[in-house]
Amino acid sequence: EVLIKDEGIRDTKFLPGDSDETLANGQGIHDDQKIRLRQRVKLANQIAQSASAQGHQRFLALHIDFRSNNQTHVDFDLYHHNSSKKGRQLASILQQTIERQYSSRLGGRNFVGRIVSQPEEDTFFVIRETIMPAVLIELANINNDLDQLRFIVIDSRQRIAEWLCEALVKDWEQDSRVSENQWPGNKPDSHAIR
Repeated sequence: EVLIKDEGIRDTKFLPGDSDETLANGQGIHDDQKIRLRQRVKLANQIAQSASAQGHQRFLALHIDFRSNNQTHVDFDLYHHNSSKKGRQLASILQQTIERQYSSRLGGRNFVGRIVSQPEEDTFFVIRETIMPAVLIELANINNDLDQLRFIVIDSRQRIAEWLCEALVKDWEQDSRVSENQWPGNKPDSHAIR
């Protein structure tokens, strides 16, 4: 299920600010960043707990980093809760998929990305507070010229979306195979339903 609704795909080089999005439940999105994050997590958890939300659930947060006075190039950094086996699985599949795509489509360019397992006290809010397995992806450093191209060039944005989708499907396939082979009574991960 989608958390944010809008008028659809905006397929232009530069995407101007847009303030008419609403949450899937029709609620307006608050201007304050902390309140926005709480809104999204609350709605995601409500969807996860609803009767219609059964089976494979994941929360994927996409973020473009702002590192002040730092031109450091970031391919993709993937963060998950350190007690979430399924979050770690998703982060690994995302990293492997992106790394393979970089190698095959970008002329063998080395992928520079990492998986960060965050303890409870240091975990990003959206990872710590969602009840389903969650991964936050730092897609770029907005201060780095090469990273900016990733989102200015329409084909690059599309390619990244396809890679993320491919990884989510692989995660679902792997999770489906595991659940088919699990013995009854196996305990879920220790952190919520991760």
